Formats: sequence, C-alpha cells, structure tokens
Amino acid sequence: METTIFTSSTISDFLGFLETLSYFQPVLKSIIWVAVGGGLLLFLWETTAKGASHNFRPVLVVGARFLLGGILFFIGGIVGLFDVVALPAQAAASCTNCGEFLHGLMASGYMYYLVKWTELIAGAMIIAGLWVPLALVIISPIVTNILLYHIFLDTTGLLTAIFVTVLTVFLAFIYREAYLPLFQRKVTPQWLTQPPKDFVSQPEISNA
Repeated sequence: METTIFTSSTISDFLGFLETLSYFQPVLKSIIWVAVGGGLLLFLWETTAKGASHNFRPVLVVGARFLLGGILFFIGGIVGLFDVVALPAQAAASCTNCGEFLHGLMASGYMYYLVKWTELIAGAMIIAGLWVPLALVIISPIVTNILLYHIFLDTTGLLTAIFVTVLTVFLAFIYREAYLPLFQRKVTPQWLTQPPKDFVSQPEISNA
C-alpha cells in the first residue's frame, strides 16, 4: 500500500499502538481515551463559548491547537514513550539511515526520552490553552528536526512534516504579540534601572 499523509500519520500509529496493548493494561487505555475525549470536549466548549457560530477564527485556532497539541504531540509522545522497542525497527524498514538515527538517539540514554517527554508536556500545554506561546517555542526545535528528518532521511512522511510545520507557524503567527518583545534590537533589563533596595533595614538613631 502506498504511504500517504494518512497512513503514515500519528493517528494510524496511535491506533496500531492501542491494538498492541494487552487487556492487562486498561488503566493506560483509559488515560489515553480520556485525554482524547477531553480534548474534543475542550474543542467544542471553546469554540461554542467564543461565538464560533458567527466567527470561523476561534474554530480555526482551537482546531489547530487540537491537531498540533493533542493529536501530533501529546498522543505522539505517548506512543513514542510506550512503543520504544518497535520504533527503530519501523524506521529501519523505511531507510537505513532512519534506523541509525533513532538508535543514536536511544544510545545517548536521555535524548530520545527528553524529546518524547517534551512533546507530551508541550502538547498538553497547547491543547489546554495554557502558556501556548511558550509551548510553541519549546517544540519549535522538534518541529524543525521533524521537517529536516523527512527531507533528508525519510521523504515518505514529508507531507505530514510540512503539515506539522504549517500548523506551528500558523499558531506562532496567531500568538505573535507574545513574541514581539523578543525582537527588540536593544533591551535594558529593568533590574539595572531600578535603585538598589536595602534588604536589611537600618535602625533609626534618635537624637534625644
């Protein structure tokens, strides 16, 4: 079967991962489906509360947050953390360098897990609408690596990588006001302009 944006997406990997879980792991399954259901409810509640019936913008923004944070990164982080053994084999089936790349991440002892925990936490922040600009900054190196990985190593997932990049850039544009202070050419820290404060109060001297 030809690989497409749908067959190579995190959604199909997620569904395949659920099939591999044994019936002795109902807690993990429940947590995953509660997270997915909660994200859908949050999407419906936010779009309704913001008057999305008269304005398409809230639907667009919350939908982008749900796709990027919930589907691609939160669920992708869960799949990556609990399906560690199969991932290098799947990558090696696509190309030799892909398997070597993932093996290198795992051989470091920390980098692979750091990336997946970052995806999981940042994805939760984005889908919950909490510290979204910060979460976008945190995942931007990961998104850049995803795009370069599929450009130079595994082109079969290039459409998915472009989709992730477009969603990230779109949300960064929506929250651009939070980033404008970062582009000031010269900034003087406020701490330097404030007068020093005496942390130990000096005793008053009486002339009586």
